[in-house]
Amino acid sequence: MHITKILERDMGHRLLDHNSKCHNLHGHRYKVEITLSGDILDQPGHSANGMVIDFSDIKDIAKTWIDSTLDHGYMFQVSDPIGNNAEQLGLKCIAVDFPPTAEHISMYVFQHLQVLYQKKFGTSIMLTCIKLWETPNSYVVYQ
Repeated sequence: MHITKILERDMGHRLLDHNSKCHNLHGHRYKVEITLSGDILDQPGHSANGMVIDFSDIKDIAKTWIDSTLDHGYMFQVSDPIGNNAEQLGLKCIAVDFPPTAEHISMYVFQHLQVLYQKKFGTSIMLTCIKLWETPNSYVVYQ
């Protein structure tokens, strides 16, 4: 069984090598669809009886990490001089060793959330998919 929770947060970036306006600093209202899978719990009397996982558990773990790490930050490739200057000014920055494209960001989110969900639920609940919407009509899927 699969279960999905959606969160939305704002983040800025730029693509150093891109030959269009995406080379400039800009931001997005990213929508992140977080899909986990597992078996439906069959334990009468348990708070999560009949569920794979409570939606609030998915949200609490993801929200805490996304808000502290990504929300209203500027994700930049370590070779980006603007990012390095922004860090020195005390702005919220996320330095990464890859171009901050939607494809790479979805993998980054998956890798970090996977660790957090495993720490909380072990192997009974598995993160299976991150769908990252960069705009209302453009998204990537990492599974």
